[in-house]
Amino acid sequence: MLNQLMCKVASEIIVVTDSSKFGHVCLHKILEPMGVNQIVTDSNIPPDYLDGLRRIGIKITLIDVD
Repeated sequence: MLNQLMCKVASEIIVVTDSSKFGHVCLHKILEPMGVNQIVTDSNIPPDYLDGLRRIGIKITLIDVD
């Protein structure tokens, strides 16, 4: 609940996560994807997630991994 409250009062939501988190179901949800302004992740994000997130207006910053 604290994370939800912080998101509610924040002026911008930036999610930093590795690509392994996409495509997995979680037991709880902090906010809807439309509430996110930007996602920073590695370049292994599945293309369908990348396209979908961009389509709903989320800025994606990709970090190359070797």
